[in-house]
Amino acid sequence: MVALVVRLSGMAAWAAIGAVTARFLSVSERGEYAAAALGVTALGMAGGSLGSAAGHYVARRDEPRGSVARTAAALGLAVGIVLAIAAAAVVAATAGTTLAILVALAVVPAVLRTSIAALLLAEGRAVAYALTGYVTAYVGLALLAAWLADEGHRTPEQAMAMWTAAHWVSLAVLLWWGRQWWRAEGDAAPGLAKRLGRFAAPSMGGSIVGFLNARADLFLVVAFAGAAEAGLYSAATAGAEVLLAFTSSVPLVLYRRIAKASGAEAAQWTMHGARRSVVIAVVGAMATMVAAPLAITLVFGDRYEPAANALRILAVAAAVLAPQAVLGTYFDAHAGRPGVGFAVKGAMAATDVVLCAMFIPVWGITGAAFACLAAYGVGTLAYAVLFQRATGTPALRLLRLAAPRPAAKVSHAKG
Repeated sequence: MVALVVRLSGMAAWAAIGAVTARFLSVSERGEYAAAALGVTALGMAGGSLGSAAGHYVARRDEPRGSVARTAAALGLAVGIVLAIAAAAVVAATAGTTLAILVALAVVPAVLRTSIAALLLAEGRAVAYALTGYVTAYVGLALLAAWLADEGHRTPEQAMAMWTAAHWVSLAVLLWWGRQWWRAEGDAAPGLAKRLGRFAAPSMGGSIVGFLNARADLFLVVAFAGAAEAGLYSAATAGAEVLLAFTSSVPLVLYRRIAKASGAEAAQWTMHGARRSVVIAVVGAMATMVAAPLAITLVFGDRYEPAANALRILAVAAAVLAPQAVLGTYFDAHAGRPGVGFAVKGAMAATDVVLCAMFIPVWGITGAAFACLAAYGVGTLAYAVLFQRATGTPALRLLRLAAPRPAAKVSHAKG
């Protein structure tokens, strides 16, 4: 429950950031800022794959957490620098040198933070883990509101500068919370860096592809419809992301339990979490579909009212997406099969890109929302089929709301 409250407060901060940038920037300028900030978040997810590897090796394989933390941090820093250089080159060619430098400076702490944050989950510190993702939002909101209040600061570059500073503050907070990792004694088994890298490699691509899939539609809206339409669509996506706050605490709470349990019991907890995520998301989606126009105009202003229909569609998409985080936790944290997530997210990304290219020129941001919905449906179906094959769980049991049963009663499940 505390993790959920943290998530809700964090999503409220995200919504407030959307409101601040919507009112202080023009629609097209907000589109530019949103695309840059989203790119940083997408690249930051590359570190999440190292984080998944670190969490798996501590929670499941009992490697010394100090050695794992130091190794993951070193790998995360290296990956962050490489991605920052690549991102700067792309942004410099499309949006200018200043924005490129700011994006690069934000990518490094974003990657490094996600490289080690999952160690908090491995220790059962779900609330602290939830906070690490939202410190950026809390600090970013304060900086953006204070800085953009001055009319001379209302540019995408000024907004991105504040967002970059927020990433560094968030990293500093995580390093403080994990300060015991750097002093921890105990030697890791030889070749830990190689094993972490090998585990993370498929999931690294999956993390980036998965997040880009979740928001590739925004980049494609920019390409096919322009920055102003992207500004509208970013308001719709921000609203949909609030819904995910209600379900995202479920995999956090269950992470350690799924990682440590026997194969049969882990499957039971995974099904339990996936079902609860869907129920919560469906309730939220129904409320959003009714309140979308009012919510959009209250938070972002009357200029963003055309985004209401896209928000309705994305609310349904959020409900379809809801079980994926728990199912992904089973394959990453318990089964040690990060390649499953990469394959599923790759299929979603391909679906999203193809359908966006078909739908956006015809239906604009509504078409982008439909493409996102279809892509999420493909991913959730794929995860359900792969989970059934891995555990022997009949598909219909995924729909039942029974509580987890003792492992001894699930003789057909496999580890």
